Amino acid sequence: GAGASLYGANKQSKAAQSAANMQAQSAAASNEELRRQFDIGQQNLKPYMQAGQQAGLNPLVAGMNNGSLTRAFGMQDFQADPGYRWRKQQGLDGLQQQAASRGSLLSGSTLKALADYNQNLASGEYNNAYSRFNDNQQNQFNRLSALATMGQNSAAGSANMGMQFANSYGDNLTSGASAIGNGMINSANARANGLNNLVGIGSQMAGLYEMKKSGFF
Repeated sequence: GAGASLYGANKQSKAAQSAANMQAQSAAASNEELRRQFDIGQQNLKPYMQAGQQAGLNPLVAGMNNGSLTRAFGMQDFQADPGYRWRKQQGLDGLQQQAASRGSLLSGSTLKALADYNQNLASGEYNNAYSRFNDNQQNQFNRLSALATMGQNSAAGSANMGMQFANSYGDNLTSGASAIGNGMINSANARANGLNNLVGIGSQMAGLYEMKKSGFF
């Protein structure tokens, strides 16, 4: 009985320790996989974060600071507008060709016609050039802003991934530590139970011995 009690207690103790070690190893393996997946996720998001900053946010900030995305439309912008310059050149060439065919290229009427054409063209094309200028600025801003937003969202996703990783990693560490602690407690309890059983057997043996000494049997 004593041998069986000690043997059983030892087996229970080892089983408790083995189960605790397996649970702790499982938690450690889970953390290794969590870190691997976290590293993969970070690498996948990194190009988007870099593109958002380098191709989006940096040019956007530069454009706001140097005024290229905020400056007002001016006469130099109107005169440099491709649409206005093309129409102007086409109209002047047409008037000069007509005047040359009549032999009045340098006449006063021709010069007046050229001046009137320039004035009318400038009046009609100014709003068109102004709209094209604003549209161009808005398009640049929208594209840069979209890239910057992509980078911002990627950074937010990276931070959220980090929080999830930290929470899960901490939970696994706690679970592993708890398993080891419970294993130690269960192992100690098993050994204590074995010792208690052994004490009980010893008490029974002592009682039988006293009974024999007293001539009970």
